[in-house]
Amino acid sequence: MQRSGARVSQGIPTKLNNERRADCRYPLAAEVCYQASNGRGRPTTGHGRTIDMSSSSVFFSIEEPVPAGTPVELSIPWPARLDGTVALNLLVTGTTVHARDGCVAVRIAHYEFRTRSSRPNARPVLWP
Repeated sequence: MQRSGARVSQGIPTKLNNERRADCRYPLAAEVCYQASNGRGRPTTGHGRTIDMSSSSVFFSIEEPVPAGTPVELSIPWPARLDGTVALNLLVTGTTVHARDGCVAVRIAHYEFRTRSSRPNARPVLWP
C-alpha cells in the first residue's frame, strides 16, 4: 500500500510539493510485534505488518485499534544483517499519533538495534 503524498522513483522515496512531513518515508514490509500501554495495568499486545517508515515514525497495520496518544513498543525484524550475517531487530518506543482503517502511525521517541535469533521461524520479541 502506498500512502498519499509520497512517490517512489527507482526505489528511492521522494517528497511531493504538498507533502507536510519533514522526513522521507521508505516502504518496508515486515512483521511487527507491538505492545501498547492501556493505562490499566496489563498492556495490549499484537502483531501487524509495517507499511512504511521514516526516521521519525513507523506506519503499520494493526490487529486491534490503538487510540492516539497511547505509548507503544515495537519490535521489527530488520531486513539488513550486521556484517552480512547477524540478524537484527529494530526496537522502537513511541506514541501513536493516529489510527485509521486498520493502520496506526507511531512517532518514534527512541530506537535501538539488537541482535536476534537466527532460527528460521523465530518471531520478533518485545523488550526483555
